[in-house]
This record gives sequence, structure tokens and C-alpha cells, in this order.
Amino acid sequence: MIPGIEIVDSRIRDWDLSLVDTVADNASSGLHVVETQPKSLRKLDLRSIEMQRHRSGVVESTGVGSACLENPLHAALAVANVMSKHGTPLRAGECIMTGTLGPVMPVVAGDHIHADMGELGSVSTRFTAVEHRAVH
Repeated sequence: MIPGIEIVDSRIRDWDLSLVDTVADNASSGLHVVETQPKSLRKLDLRSIEMQRHRSGVVESTGVGSACLENPLHAALAVANVMSKHGTPLRAGECIMTGTLGPVMPVVAGDHIHADMGELGSVSTRFTAVEHRAVH
């Protein structure tokens, strides 16, 4: 298991989402940033993993693993069961985001986001300005 940050991206204004909107918007999935060194699950109690998310050095949110279906492994198992039921079992090496331990927050160019998950490790990313161009 590795820590990660999900970068949410939605085309739906003001997050006024229905289930149909969520599906059409690819579950508001944008990108993700993950640590490169996995940790053995045998040595971790994921229920008690504490998370602190910092923006530019200031703690903005905290969370604990038990907030994710009582254990992030329950979320991973639910995904695996649904995928298998639909004939597309998970494969080794696939990335599964098990759920957030903190609220979604907007970011702007210059923000440095760092998520510290204790024994699991930490992960960071910095946002920069991007010029948007129309595709024809």
C-alpha cells in the first residue's frame, strides 16, 4: 500500500452532482499523485493511520483510516468484488484509490500540498499555472 493524493476535476459547476452527472464526469477523476515505495500491509493497522494534509506548510485537514468504511481495505475489497462481478477482475499493479481521509479542497497555482500518513508514508505535489488552449 502507498499513500496518495487524488486530484479531483469536475466539469459540473458548483459540484451540484447527481449520480448520472458523476458517471458522465468519470467520477470527477482527474489525476493522482502517489508515493513510490510501497509498505507491507502486515506491518500496518490501516484503521488507525492518521493523516494530516498541509497546504503550503499549514495543516488544513486531518483524518483517520477508520473513516474509510471502517478500514481502507474494506473499500479495496468492495471495488475488487464489483469489478470481478462484472467480469473485469483487478490485476496486479493496478491503482485503487480507497477513499479520502479529508474533505475535497480547491487549489490554486503555487499551492504545495503535502499529505502525511504516519507509518504509511507521505506524498506531496505542487500546483503551477497552465495555459488552457482549445482543441479543434
